Amino acid sequence: MPYHLPEWMLEMDLYWMFYARTKENYRGRGWHKYLLSQRVIRILETVPDADIFTDTVYENPSRFSMISVGFEPDGALRIYRAGHPAIGVKRYGRWDPLVDHPPLPST
Repeated sequence: MPYHLPEWMLEMDLYWMFYARTKENYRGRGWHKYLLSQRVIRILETVPDADIFTDTVYENPSRFSMISVGFEPDGALRIYRAGHPAIGVKRYGRWDPLVDHPPLPST
């Protein structure tokens, strides 16, 4: 489970795709969409009824890829961190499924 998510989500039985950054020189060629779709296909081949999630900030253009692969906007996740990496960090958060997503960003 991604380290940026609240700790209560660690107990959930799901797949969460995150930090799939495309290097600047390769952007705009469809790699993010292709690789995201391939990851989804592999998961569903292994676990046909898997729950698969992904996240990004609203202004990230990768939302286009996520939607075209089949992900649907489903609220917003607000995350808070407390502590320091040297002594430990607690992650708290809330998922509000009723929050509407803003329009997709301009490309």
